Amino acid sequence: ANDYLGARNGEWRGNRLAYGAGKVGQGFDLNGNSYISAPPLDLRSYSGFTMQAWIKMTNMSLTYAQEIIWQQKPANGANFGLAFVGWGQSLVFLLHADGVAWSMSVPISPLDWADGNWHLITCTYNGQVMRIYRDDQRIASQPRNARVDFLPPDDLRIGEGFMGTLDEPIVYGWPLSDSEVAAVYNAGSAGMCLRCAPRPTGLVAWWPGDGAANSLFGPYDGTLSGGASYSSGVVDQCFNLDGDR
Repeated sequence: ANDYLGARNGEWRGNRLAYGAGKVGQGFDLNGNSYISAPPLDLRSYSGFTMQAWIKMTNMSLTYAQEIIWQQKPANGANFGLAFVGWGQSLVFLLHADGVAWSMSVPISPLDWADGNWHLITCTYNGQVMRIYRDDQRIASQPRNARVDFLPPDDLRIGEGFMGTLDEPIVYGWPLSDSEVAAVYNAGSAGMCLRCAPRPTGLVAWWPGDGAANSLFGPYDGTLSGGASYSSGVVDQCFNLDGDR
């Protein structure tokens, strides 16, 4: 249950630890009584974000809520989350922003998701609009102009209450476009590389400058000094420097 990028490795919780055949390699095989717990994410420094996973559901009627990704607060609710609720009758994208818990709920048919096939589920937020995708198609959107909050949470949970196999759960620090969601879907079992050439070998540290000074590899996170800031770059955001130290 390790994090491929960063230092937010997860741990199994519950009464069953199992892996099964996933969409890309192996996936988490979940029975509704286990989930993965990981350290929380603070998304306030990003202009938007995306939650995404491949899912293959076996039953949607035995548990009230089946969470895909859910950052739990100490009390009820969440910083952000994506889950099926109401025994498979609704798909909910929850976002806590500007001190308010915003919720976008989409009525669904359980047969559209628990049909024995793999489906890509994606939700994005760009600071103005919340969007939900099924496979490569956008199925819902809702205007919401606000800044993401960070209420100190218990943890980030993957697959709590979920029944089936969940693979490649991921949180991006930017909102995927329609074409990027389609690219992940069309890549299928080959996996993905959204915005990159093949990564060279021997990579030690990498500071992409996408709204944070963190390194995607190794313990080399940086901090901004002087008048440094972020602006639009060739690939997403970049460091905007004025010569001050």
